[in-house]
Amino acid sequence: MINHMHALHPAIDCFLSLPCGLNDKLSGLCLTEVEWEVLQDLEVILEILHEVQQCMSSETMPILGKAIPAFETLMLWWQTLVANAPHCKVMINAGLNHTEQHYQQMG
Repeated sequence: MINHMHALHPAIDCFLSLPCGLNDKLSGLCLTEVEWEVLQDLEVILEILHEVQQCMSSETMPILGKAIPAFETLMLWWQTLVANAPHCKVMINAGLNHTEQHYQQMG
């Protein structure tokens, strides 16, 4: 959903900047450039989750044995992303801490 919103960024901004009367209730919802950048960062973070989920569901019969490698891959990708995008550290660490807790319960 975020990737669709990002792709439609110019159209959304155009719609929200229409003269009053056409979209009175929505006119104050225009996102700032910083908010668009945060959404783009979230898109990257969530794409990693999506890739791991796709890997787990690609089989017609998912195998539990893939769960641990998938968690390890997720944690590794997020740790790499923290190193490459330190401004996303707070968002990533929230998910990473939760993921690590579940991983420890598996072992």
